[in-house]
Amino acid sequence: MKYQKGGEGVATALVKEHKIAIVDVIPTRNILIVFASKQSIQELVQNAVIEYVELEPVRSFYSQ
Repeated sequence: MKYQKGGEGVATALVKEHKIAIVDVIPTRNILIVFASKQSIQELVQNAVIEYVELEPVRSFYSQ
């Protein structure tokens, strides 16, 4: 999820408030990589500090 510039503290607090696991942080790009349910993500995107959320793509084998 990408947050507004300067909003790392607010975004991190928001994620912790919703009990979402932070997997990685890319502060130079204002990105938090999190592991959460779709319902939790929907609650987060309603906050103004969150610019957008990109879900992990569904992958499948070509041989199937």
